[in-house]
Amino acid sequence: MILIGTIHQDLEGPSRLESLIGRLQPKVLTIEAPANLAIDQLAETLRVRRQLFERLSLSLKAPNFYKELVGETYKITGYDILVPIDYARRQGIEVHAVDHPALAELIEKPFDEKAIVDMHNSYSAQLVKQMRKQHVPVNKLTYAMIRPVIIQQTDRAYYDPHVFDNLSVPYTLQALDQLNRLFNDHQLSEEREQHLTEHILALRSDVHVAGLAHVSEEYKGVLTVEPLYQRLGEQVSQRIRLCDAI
Repeated sequence: MILIGTIHQDLEGPSRLESLIGRLQPKVLTIEAPANLAIDQLAETLRVRRQLFERLSLSLKAPNFYKELVGETYKITGYDILVPIDYARRQGIEVHAVDHPALAELIEKPFDEKAIVDMHNSYSAQLVKQMRKQHVPVNKLTYAMIRPVIIQQTDRAYYDPHVFDNLSVPYTLQALDQLNRLFNDHQLSEEREQHLTEHILALRSDVHVAGLAHVSEEYKGVLTVEPLYQRLGEQVSQRIRLCDAI
């Protein structure tokens, strides 16, 4: 079994993951999505959410470079779920959602659109203020200039969780609250890792796509329990950080 570790905001993530899965040619794929949601439901919900986020990014009162960054970041929402689903459909192979049902809230619960826009407007204003203090010519800044820097920063974050904490586009506060609850609730974290382990083994997955906290020793401290890769033990033949999938 091969574990692929992703960063959910990786701008290069969709193309990297599609290329890597294509090379690995699995017969059974498993993904980090709630097991109580049907695959078709997952795909449709995520695509609708992408459209919502893209529309909201256009309404921001922020510099164009920031709007474009937010737009692209939201455009890849759920790529580590959708890319495997699309691959499985094309190839006629199995794909299974194996995560704890508690995560369904992250996918199904409607977001407060005004709160998302207000958060990004506030964050971008702070960012511009900080840039000007550092004498960055904000008016001349374009997204084409910033994007390579963000990709470099993301690739560093694959090896350093402290860099991950400073990635440029924040989660919505609602999503952050839900993620914090998942990671800080010891009992839920334990149930989640065990749920993942049991379902992956039962399905005899060839390739499992997951967030780095479940795959990489550098992120071991993010969880308060034994991570997935250790529970799977000798069943894992290889762990791949998506940034290394060249």
